[in-house]
Amino acid sequence: MSKVWKHGNITLVNAECLGVLRQAPENSVDSIVTDPPYGLSKQPDMYEVLGHWLEGDEYVHNGSGFMGKSWDSFVPGPEIWKECFRILRPGGHIVAFASTRTYDLMAMSIRLGGFELRDTLCWHYGSGMPKSHNISKAIDKMSGKKRVKIPVGNPVKRMIPGADQDRTGSWIKDNGRQYQPGVEIPATEEAKYWDGWGTGLKPATELIVLARKPVSEGTIASNVLRWGTGGLNIDKCRVGTSKSVPASVSRGIEGNSLSGSVDGSLRHETGNESGHNPNVGRFPANLVHDGSPEVLEYFPDSKGQQGEVKNQKRLRRSPNSIYGSTGSASDYVPREGSGSAARFFYCAKTSRKERQAGCDSLYWLTTRKKTEQITEDQYQQFEVENEAGEKHKISKGNNHPTVKPVSLMTWLVSLVTPPEGRVLDPFNGSGSTGVACAKVGFPYIGIEKEENSCTISKARILYWLGKK
Repeated sequence: MSKVWKHGNITLVNAECLGVLRQAPENSVDSIVTDPPYGLSKQPDMYEVLGHWLEGDEYVHNGSGFMGKSWDSFVPGPEIWKECFRILRPGGHIVAFASTRTYDLMAMSIRLGGFELRDTLCWHYGSGMPKSHNISKAIDKMSGKKRVKIPVGNPVKRMIPGADQDRTGSWIKDNGRQYQPGVEIPATEEAKYWDGWGTGLKPATELIVLARKPVSEGTIASNVLRWGTGGLNIDKCRVGTSKSVPASVSRGIEGNSLSGSVDGSLRHETGNESGHNPNVGRFPANLVHDGSPEVLEYFPDSKGQQGEVKNQKRLRRSPNSIYGSTGSASDYVPREGSGSAARFFYCAKTSRKERQAGCDSLYWLTTRKKTEQITEDQYQQFEVENEAGEKHKISKGNNHPTVKPVSLMTWLVSLVTPPEGRVLDPFNGSGSTGVACAKVGFPYIGIEKEENSCTISKARILYWLGKK
């Protein structure tokens, strides 16, 4: 039995998404912006997966995914995307996040749902934590040998046979390698040989599927006039060129600073009543970043794509035969000095304050079986019990593991949704898409099967509705 919560033009449905989607009217939403499960579990038998998908059957994958969550065991199958296809208006876009590990599955599933892939967006961020299996340590564990940890103070040479103390008096040199204080020395020769080897890289990119339901009319122009869908709102999502660029739909989020020579910002909705002005901002790209120092290191200093040549006003670029014409010179902006090339791309920042906004009064107790909401008094009581050694995990506020930046979701929603268009998120999660819609005024329908996530979503959406 689904539970429905409504506030103005915002609707949250606490239920399995497939059943809700099957009841929705055909051609009833204008865009779909969602962060679905990534399926970061054990690699499936791909012949079995594709066999089910091609036969139109549901594939059920056993196991748990990200952080042991059962809902992340596998990517959504074509049966869900087919329903999304049915209720999306012709020409309507779908935006779906995916992991670099399972992007191929997500994209194939969406294709089999009937959509045509239009692009792949990349979101670069600096907050990812490496999840790599230490092969050397695993070899020692398999051999039953215990490693010796280098003391943080002056190393004791005799603790590690055959090892020499470095001149600094704080490092250990063993088998041609140097080990710093606090690090464990491999115990076996095999482990020493494979020391430094792992199984994964630091995650710093998530991919985003941008797909579209085929248009029903002969041309995009005709489709837009009939359905209001089919295009991307380029001007609304242009990237700011300097601090003087006016505020936009994604600005004003607490803890964010989206303007400046490095950080991008959106174009002001009402700052162009006199007509089209391409110099307001750069053409939006299929790359977004979070402005973190780790990400900015990826981008070299650059003077820009275009600038004055001697006494000429603007360099006109020749058409590109692969991707089509690059357009007239009016589609580009002159360079503004030099700096990190990151300034050419939209910057979507987030903060702990944004993540927790509206969730200060939420308290949670997690046991081996489930997570449930508790009162503040219970939270304080369990805090005492934890100090006494009881095995209870308590948390406060927004404890959802995969919260997306509100500014990023605002940019995406603004890009693919026509004026007054209705946005659907069949995997609502912590409600970042709903918050984005609440901020810019789009009607929103979010579907989420986890009751705790719905509670977090409602608190966040109400907070941002109060900030309008």
